[in-house]
Amino acid sequence: MPALAATPAPEPSPATTEAAPSPPPANLAAARTAITVTDLPATATTDTPEATANPAAADAASVALAVAAVEQAMRLGDLDGARAAIDQLADRLPARSLTLRRMEAWHAHQSGRIVEALALYHEIAQRMPGDRNAAINLALLEAAQGDVEGASRRLRELRASGGESAELAAAMAQVGATPR
Repeated sequence: MPALAATPAPEPSPATTEAAPSPPPANLAAARTAITVTDLPATATTDTPEATANPAAADAASVALAVAAVEQAMRLGDLDGARAAIDQLADRLPARSLTLRRMEAWHAHQSGRIVEALALYHEIAQRMPGDRNAAINLALLEAAQGDVEGASRRLRELRASGGESAELAAAMAQVGATPR
């Protein structure tokens, strides 16, 4: 089985809109997982008139604030703070929300709960088949668990279906996947 390379990957920075592309995937050596936030409007803030006059906008703003708190805590490596922010997010979103599931997957991976992270990324990839970063993160986690061939196959399929990207090329190099 080829060894996984410890090449640095770009720092993930989660997006906050449904249409925005996902951030770069994780570098296994740094144990970072990329996510994308999908359930929020791009302009949700607490200081807009809509946020104070419209309860739905205020709720969207509170979700945006909770997401920002998770992101900040994760960037700082504050897993307890991130967990608390995820719990706040869980109070505001449905249990199957992709935003919530992505945050949970990111936290699980960072916390070393690889089996949980794998399950969450499988769910995300099933629900959003075109989500390149969920697929890349899933492949990186699979490779770390010893399924290098399965991870390589997943990455090659992703490349065939959606073209090349720097993140995909880095993941392929990391798991030793060769284009076919």
